[in-house]
Amino acid sequence: MMTKLPCCINCGRIRHTKNRASKQSFRTISNKKHRWLHDLLLARGVELESEMIKCNQCRAVLCRERNHRGSKHLQVTPGDDYDDETDDSQEQFEHFDLKHILITNIFGNGDDDLYCSWCMKTNATMMKLTLSERISLLLEDRLYTSRKAMKCSQPCCTIPHKRSQELTKLSAEQNTPLLSENDTILHDDDYVSWTGWSLSQLKDMTTLVAPYMRTSTYRTSFDAVCLFWIKLKTNLSFRQIGTLFKITTSENNIRRRVEDTFHAVTTYLNNTIISNNLGVAHLTRIEALAHHTSYSRIFFGDQLSMIWDGTYVYCYKSNDHVLQRECYSGHKSSHLVKMMSLVLPDGYVLDLIGPFSGKSNDSTITKEILSICANLQHLCQAGDVQIVDRGFRVVAEEFETLGYDVKIPGLLGKNDKQLNTTDANESRLVTKCRWVVESFHARFKKWRFFSEQIDQSFLLNISKLTRIVAAFLNKYR
Repeated sequence: MMTKLPCCINCGRIRHTKNRASKQSFRTISNKKHRWLHDLLLARGVELESEMIKCNQCRAVLCRERNHRGSKHLQVTPGDDYDDETDDSQEQFEHFDLKHILITNIFGNGDDDLYCSWCMKTNATMMKLTLSERISLLLEDRLYTSRKAMKCSQPCCTIPHKRSQELTKLSAEQNTPLLSENDTILHDDDYVSWTGWSLSQLKDMTTLVAPYMRTSTYRTSFDAVCLFWIKLKTNLSFRQIGTLFKITTSENNIRRRVEDTFHAVTTYLNNTIISNNLGVAHLTRIEALAHHTSYSRIFFGDQLSMIWDGTYVYCYKSNDHVLQRECYSGHKSSHLVKMMSLVLPDGYVLDLIGPFSGKSNDSTITKEILSICANLQHLCQAGDVQIVDRGFRVVAEEFETLGYDVKIPGLLGKNDKQLNTTDANESRLVTKCRWVVESFHARFKKWRFFSEQIDQSFLLNISKLTRIVAAFLNKYR
């Protein structure tokens, strides 16, 4: 009769006693220090021997399995079933706010890729469980098995071994995006910090795009609106926003889907919000006069007052030489495009016109606007006040030619060191009324998309994007 060679209790690797290296790679596990391992082997259905060893390669596997089981001393009797384990009268399903379901009285901790799910043996040829087998174990035996669960290739037993120390709960929660329309956890400040708008305002925007945008499996109309504003507010990449909204598709398609949604919302909002909330033609003269303040009436009379100022949107350097030259500003030593803001004395944005070349100054842009904007001449009359800064001094004659009264801060003469009293007081009046356009630019730049450098590909839609923000600032002011 052949003598049984000592081998690892887990993997069956034989220890060669004559080989010193092989001998040192094994450890005896028969003493009381390895009681936790004895209980683990009993739970698997392995018969204990008087002399047992384990190899160093299996040490990490066994320790990991012990940690997954959550106890060093597992008191499990092989061969029992689940019939008397739990009370059938105990409630098995609990519902919470219709959002997630909790199933109790379930056993199994998900580490079943290490042994057979029925007999719990490891030293056998095994194969993966099918989906139907996993469902059957869950429904009939209350046993949870992971996607990597294994079973013996040959039939081993008909009833799975019980695992009383592996009591667990299964929960299924709805896979919601970062911002949800009916979220009960988020506060209004959370929506403002991510999008710049409150929940009620976002819902109102959704009603504008919902008739034109279908709801897909990846996002609702509300999700699309939130996605659009998160891009403008944070300037995250489309790929990062796709992760926030948990869009499940291939790697390349995530970015494409988010980008398509962004441009679609841009088009829908531009078609629905601009005409009623922005543009020289969207207000009558009487409505424009209603946006005057007490200061503007006292300082400049009852004539229509309009404040002009330019702002910048920085962009990256283009590979196209012509576009690169057009966008470069020698004044700012950077690549940018310019927008011209027309604001009424109470801060209401009459229009936001652009983009213009980065090398154009305020005077050049104003001359171009006066020559092409016919609606401006219908709104304004002779004697109306145009409030500008010193950068418009060259175009002051253009305003006066059209019959407008130009208010500009005083300029020092060649040998003057300070303004005289009259010019200084008039400059203060201009500054007192002109600050509202700077306030609008500050609110506008809170959307980081416009305060940071943008990609050249967005220049095609920069006019729509800036006007959409200005229109909603008017709508929700």
